[in-house]
Amino acid sequence: IQEDTEKFNILYQNTVRIFTIGVALICMVIFYYSDLIINILYGDKWIASVIYLQLLIVASFFYLQEMFNRIIFKIFDKTEKILQLEVFKKAIQSLTIFYGIWTMSIENLLYGFVLISVISFLVNYYFARKVQGCFYWMDFVDVIKVVVVCICIVVFCEFLANKYRIIGLENLWMLPIMLSMYICMLHLFC
Repeated sequence: IQEDTEKFNILYQNTVRIFTIGVALICMVIFYYSDLIINILYGDKWIASVIYLQLLIVASFFYLQEMFNRIIFKIFDKTEKILQLEVFKKAIQSLTIFYGIWTMSIENLLYGFVLISVISFLVNYYFARKVQGCFYWMDFVDVIKVVVVCICIVVFCEFLANKYRIIGLENLWMLPIMLSMYICMLHLFC
């Protein structure tokens, strides 16, 4: 249906919305339960690596969004844009890798990875919509809304867990609360 631009844009916008909501839910749950995941898989000695998992999951969310935007280049036979954007991305990424190595910090490497994932998503989004021939800010706003909803839910759940001193496996009771809040907030704001 790429010949019918209006029909394609509506279908693509709905697909992006569903994809974003699903990926964000998975990322939010992994982000919130990262300490529990690390503790179960590797034990208490590795609890300091929770920040690494959290940074990787944030970067992964934006990376998946970037990959989804690349489909536009393939659909409209503009695959040369993928190469151009990858070269741009790798040039910036090499700077963050150099900085991480120079400071000898894996955290700096991961912060650089998050930054590159966000920048790459934004650049791919812009050029994909340019190739698509329509620029709907609502796609971008929907992604931002979902991210803000996830941040609010994680902060609220952290607040509850700290207030009532819920730790370890007891924290699993927060999952239904997270899911309910996620569905309600998305229904209200998206």
